[in-house]
Amino acid sequence: MTKTYRYALLVGVAVLFFLAISQFFILKSVFDAHRISDLMSMVNCIESRISGHMELLRQLPHAPPHTRSLAWLVDELQGYPFLKGVLVAEGRRIFINTMPYIPRDKVREIRQKCFTGYRIGDTYYFCTEFYPVPGRTLFMVLALDRSYELQAMKRSLVLTGATLAAALGLFLFSWYFISRAVRRQKELERQLESSERLALVGKLAAMVAHEIRNPLNTISMGLQFMKELGEVRLDIIDTMEREVTRLSELSLDLLSPDREMELSLNKIAVQELLCELEHRFAPKARQRSLSFTVTYPDDEIILSADRKWLVRALENLLRNAMEATPEGGAVELSVSQNDSSQINFVVKDTGTGIPDEIRSRLFEPFVSTKRDGFGLGLHLVKRVVEAHGWQVKIKDNPSGGTQVKITVGAGSDR
Repeated sequence: MTKTYRYALLVGVAVLFFLAISQFFILKSVFDAHRISDLMSMVNCIESRISGHMELLRQLPHAPPHTRSLAWLVDELQGYPFLKGVLVAEGRRIFINTMPYIPRDKVREIRQKCFTGYRIGDTYYFCTEFYPVPGRTLFMVLALDRSYELQAMKRSLVLTGATLAAALGLFLFSWYFISRAVRRQKELERQLESSERLALVGKLAAMVAHEIRNPLNTISMGLQFMKELGEVRLDIIDTMEREVTRLSELSLDLLSPDREMELSLNKIAVQELLCELEHRFAPKARQRSLSFTVTYPDDEIILSADRKWLVRALENLLRNAMEATPEGGAVELSVSQNDSSQINFVVKDTGTGIPDEIRSRLFEPFVSTKRDGFGLGLHLVKRVVEAHGWQVKIKDNPSGGTQVKITVGAGSDR
């Protein structure tokens, strides 16, 4: 975004520079056009008046000598405010000369270059030859005052320079401000990243405490029970060993959620697996005042999978379903096999459903719909399913809530 601002700033300043310079050249071209127009108007008027006067004298050969002078033209030229002087000559004979003082070294230079227009200081010189009557050639030089034009051009240059200076100042200030904003944004991003890392560490710590609470309770209760009995019970020790193994696995999963999953494939009886899950989650459902139903397949199903990870994945799905379902709701676990030998594990609930804004990110780590959730349950489910080469899909339950389906491919055995 900051690059866009900088590019926009550069473009804006460039446009301002272009407009300021264009304004100067447009003003100059307007002055040039007006000067040429006024000059041609004066030349045509003077030539026509002189030609008319000489044609009249040619028709009146006995006119008095004073009428042959062109002095009367001087008075008429007063109507041209920008005309500083005029020179009309025929050969060496000069009829009119009201030109301002010209240094001798400039006279030849003006005479050579005035036919195309020549500037010296604030004076513009233009000369031409014309033929007022047959057989006569007159040479005329006009001197135009350019002081107003130069003054206007200077003011325009000052205004253009001020505009460019203001644009440059604005550019430097804006660039400095944007640079400060970029540095501040990067600093805030570093602080946010640091805060997120600290929050993640805290979240992981809380998650570890949350996940290990039940196994620790089981171990503590087993030790307390044997202490009260005053004897060592092998069945309780076996249970405690399983919980210790579970704690070890939990710690690895929580601290390394993306580590490579190693599978140990074995034949699993689905009915036996469902019975174990029903026995484990039925008490929890009763505590929450939920209806918990396990639908067994009609026929015996044997599949090849890692029992530990499959149980963990189904446990996470059932735990999520029960936590998302309010009192009086229902949770259902079912397994079925279709004609193409695909096995479907389906967990349904009548809970609050999944918000649309996080539906596409549910399987990402640390994304959760629960206020106190940590977002690793479904992530683990997806890892287990993908490690086995299976598929998992989440959709809305037709009766309300959510439905999660794990599809085991045809490679499973019946």
